[in-house]
Amino acid sequence: MATIKEYTNNEITIIWKPDLCIHSAECVKGLPQVFNPEKRPWVNIKAANSAELMETIDKCPTGALTYKKNSGEKEEVKSENIFTKINVLKNGPLIVKGNFEIFDADNNKLETKSTAALCRCGASKNHPFCDGSHAGIGFTG
Repeated sequence: MATIKEYTNNEITIIWKPDLCIHSAECVKGLPQVFNPEKRPWVNIKAANSAELMETIDKCPTGALTYKKNSGEKEEVKSENIFTKINVLKNGPLIVKGNFEIFDADNNKLETKSTAALCRCGASKNHPFCDGSHAGIGFTG
């Protein structure tokens, strides 16, 4: 089973799935006082308010970082997630956003939310997901 870490305050719970992370560092760039890979735990949820946290987490290109509201209120479905959108990142993975399912070679459904980064370079050790290996092998595409 994949590793899942959760960090919570009174309003939201941050969910981190390290197996989906491609280390684009959008979280670190957005809130370095919260997301610091040099510290343990690397997420300090108390260093920003919930609105700032959600805004930064929404920028995660892979869905490795997500959140849920602790109040139990239903989250709005964003219109951009009604259709599936695939972006080809220069020298990087395919970013898939929307409503989709992914199955492995044995037809087992893989857990995803509404965003996934799929490997294009072939070097990932977490197929079909990107693990950032493209950067180390000089992949261009």
